[in-house]
Amino acid sequence: MKTVFLSCLASALTIILPVMPFIYLVGLFIILDTLTALLYARVNRVKGIRWFESNKFFNFAVKTGFYALAIIASYGIDQIILDGETVLGVKSLVTKVLTMLFILNEMVSIDETYEKQYKESMLTTLRRWMRKANGIKKDLKEIVTLDEDKE
Repeated sequence: MKTVFLSCLASALTIILPVMPFIYLVGLFIILDTLTALLYARVNRVKGIRWFESNKFFNFAVKTGFYALAIIASYGIDQIILDGETVLGVKSLVTKVLTMLFILNEMVSIDETYEKQYKESMLTTLRRWMRKANGIKKDLKEIVTLDEDKE
């Protein structure tokens, strides 16, 4: 019985271990999405303690489980149907594409929450910050060149 259990455990690990980085990466974005939604609810003072509801965390668990199983299944497609070969020069293409789609979905969700809070997209905010940083960089260059001219 012990041998059967260890054999099953070893088999499961050989399937799960190669895709764990993908699952962790998607899990990180799920956590970020959940945190931004909770912070939005808290900042906007959703009635009393209602911003902290258990069904929100149940959705977190369902989403994490679904994404993890889908990534494991896509790895199975890569290994069984595609026979572990590279497609278009990329190994495990189906797994990587599916992982990127899940990450993109979570990023869009984070951006929607950000847009509800700040009335502009994260990209718009990032562009504005980059323009300010470029302005500061130009000002610093002018200061440095003026100091060099004095010497």
